[in-house]
Amino acid sequence: MSAHQPYGDLVDLNAQGLILETIGREVLETIVADYLQALGTSAAVYEKNGDYAAGIFTSGWCRFLDLRSRELCGTSDNRAALAAGRWHCHESCWHDASEASMSRGEAVDVACRGGIRLYALPIVARGEVVGSINFGYGTPPDDPAELAEVAQRYDVPVERLLGPKKAYRPRSDEVIENTKRHLATTARLIGALIERRFASEERDAQRRLALERDVLLKETHHRVKSNLQVISSLLHLQARKLADAAARGALLESQGRLRSIALVHERTSRADDVSTVEMGGYLASLVKGVGELFEAAARGIAIVVRCDDVSLDVDDAMHCGLVVNELVTNALKHAFPHGRAGTVEVALRGDERSLSLTVSDDGIGLPENLDFRKGGSLGLQLVRALTEQLGGTLKKASGPGTSFVVRFPDQRSSYRTRLVGPRP
Repeated sequence: MSAHQPYGDLVDLNAQGLILETIGREVLETIVADYLQALGTSAAVYEKNGDYAAGIFTSGWCRFLDLRSRELCGTSDNRAALAAGRWHCHESCWHDASEASMSRGEAVDVACRGGIRLYALPIVARGEVVGSINFGYGTPPDDPAELAEVAQRYDVPVERLLGPKKAYRPRSDEVIENTKRHLATTARLIGALIERRFASEERDAQRRLALERDVLLKETHHRVKSNLQVISSLLHLQARKLADAAARGALLESQGRLRSIALVHERTSRADDVSTVEMGGYLASLVKGVGELFEAAARGIAIVVRCDDVSLDVDDAMHCGLVVNELVTNALKHAFPHGRAGTVEVALRGDERSLSLTVSDDGIGLPENLDFRKGGSLGLQLVRALTEQLGGTLKKASGPGTSFVVRFPDQRSSYRTRLVGPRP
């Protein structure tokens, strides 16, 4: 005999679906069947709004009274019958037991309109009640007056109740108490599975948001890069028309600064991680462009980049790039006069607490009367300002040629040294 009644499965009306979709109909039916095997009565699982996630009757007593009260509703439509208020078994299971357990947030043990008892527990996920689970237990009434009251409520002769009552097999108090404890475990398990679903949906939503953000950021970086390239091209065209060498040089230097910023946006727009810039490739591209602008290779000047395996956020990468652009530009302009050959080296190193950015050359060195901390060209003034924005310090290392070291804080703990660019 099927555990479902002739009027159909009320789970088909489930519109909310949280418990039903999370656990699955087959699993829920297996869960309630476990209680039916222990108690032989009825069991149900409800969504928060009262929709059935599972509902099964097994005992002849429960099945007879449920079907009879369904007939009292006077409609073939199950949804209308549920709202009629005369489907006594549904009213007991939902309103008297499960809905009460959800509103109170605790176990409810109440008399059923069909003469036995109902035990219901709320299902809680993340501190919020999301449903309820219950089962029927106990023995149909022996007292003739109580039996007559049930017969009157369900509008049947008392004689019609005697057969199902006699067939009912009572369970011991020990079995009933063990089943109540088991129901509490089941309610917690269902709640935990729903919490896992919530967590999974949140992770999926976060991944979607991150993907949408990355696409938007990449598009933004691409457009900024394109705009900067247009400005850079305009500066280049303007510089070509200028007869004044100093003015022309100032425009070309500004073009180099724009290019260093545009490179950050270009590399970010192509990277998987739009929040950081891989510094080795970025610095290599940057100094290559500066070298071409000042014809370093034709002058016999090599530019070497040595960089640990470091990625910085966009702002820090941009600041570092501008520092490198200024110092390499200064070296190529001033360190190798009269056809002198040599090497410019850019190094980015890290330890557990900080990063050091060094730009050095083996040229003629700075003028003895130049105080790089106060005076100097616009380029050196920019280097000092950018160092402050990095939260770092700027020092000039001793030795032949010129060597500037910018040290700034970082939380990285492991690096991999590599050589980028041509060896000297």
